[in-house]
Amino acid sequence: IGDDGINRVAYARAKKNGKTVLHAYLGALRRVHILNLNRTEQKAFWINLYNALTVAMVIEFYPILSIRDIKRAWDRKLIRLQGEMLSLNDIEHRILRPIWRDPLIHYSISCAALGCPNLAQQAYTGRDLDVMLVRAARDYINHPRGVSIKDNNLILSKIYGWYADDFGGEAGIRDHLTRYSSSALETKLMLSEGIANFVYNWKLNYAIEGR
Repeated sequence: IGDDGINRVAYARAKKNGKTVLHAYLGALRRVHILNLNRTEQKAFWINLYNALTVAMVIEFYPILSIRDIKRAWDRKLIRLQGEMLSLNDIEHRILRPIWRDPLIHYSISCAALGCPNLAQQAYTGRDLDVMLVRAARDYINHPRGVSIKDNNLILSKIYGWYADDFGGEAGIRDHLTRYSSSALETKLMLSEGIANFVYNWKLNYAIEGR
């Protein structure tokens, strides 16, 4: 994680030396008997799969400036599980969001952009999932790319606009942000007047070689 609090990925180095390990990891996930996992372990499994597939896809197309440079990035069928080919949209919108209905999921899945929550530095597990999700929420909400305040108005990540219903609408969003904010940010949230804008930086979260 850099001094700015953003976790960047060394895609160039991974393309040269890490593809074998990543593909082996995806192969291991493919062999998991999902129904043998408990509910929390299943949630961690799908989060890990989503993130690994995202990194693998970016590596294949790298160098790019943004994941949006990849045509149909979220709709590409990337892996076969239990006889069905799945895309990132399938995992997020057909599995993770509707089954668990947990807004904290949005802090765990990475879209390889500077504006998205950090890609976790280790895989999620059933044992550590809740702690890691809360930590991810706090890290994002207390970072300017998640929440900033200008002229007493909120400037929020577009995640809160795209998925407003997941957070309970505007009132729910404010309650959610307050729950995971630092004491300093909580005070500013209480004094803020409303949501002025939603912003998002789609630039790729790549690490500059040599760092």
